[in-house]
Amino acid sequence: ITLQWYDDYAQTFGEDSPEGWQLGLFTEEEAVALSEKTIASRDYVHEMVSSLVTTADVQGEVKYIVVSWMKVNPGMETEYVNMEKEIYKLWAEELISREQMSYWGIWNVWPYAEGESRYFAVQGFANVEQLAGTFDSLTPGELGLDMTLEELMELTQKTREMVRQEVWVLVDQVWAEEE
Repeated sequence: ITLQWYDDYAQTFGEDSPEGWQLGLFTEEEAVALSEKTIASRDYVHEMVSSLVTTADVQGEVKYIVVSWMKVNPGMETEYVNMEKEIYKLWAEELISREQMSYWGIWNVWPYAEGESRYFAVQGFANVEQLAGTFDSLTPGELGLDMTLEELMELTQKTREMVRQEVWVLVDQVWAEEE
């Protein structure tokens, strides 16, 4: 376990860290050995937190979102995120272009506790007609993918389990004035 004290929340992301905070904590040799020992896990954590969230562009208004809580199967995080980014994102972008959906995203919660859902697939809808509507049936081939629907379902089952779904409704919002 590594403990670090921060002056404020922004600093936890590496912003405004005081220069030389670590001086005197380790000898030069200890610091080099510690860095060599932990660099791989730190790179992994930074990548995991910073890079594993992707979204399709919001094409219009979003009033309703369907949040699907995902439990990723052990050891399948990379495969799950790649599946979302390389397959389901294409599906969502096509539905957005057909005005059957307004938004799609894969969200990653951090920090998270072991056993909690860490990923959330999110679909956004402009109105209740979109939300209650029926999606066009698209095959992977129609999206330019070299796989069958059965292979996609097998990959989906192999990488994750949907724990639950919730529908959220935007009640009100405020946007900054444009100058």
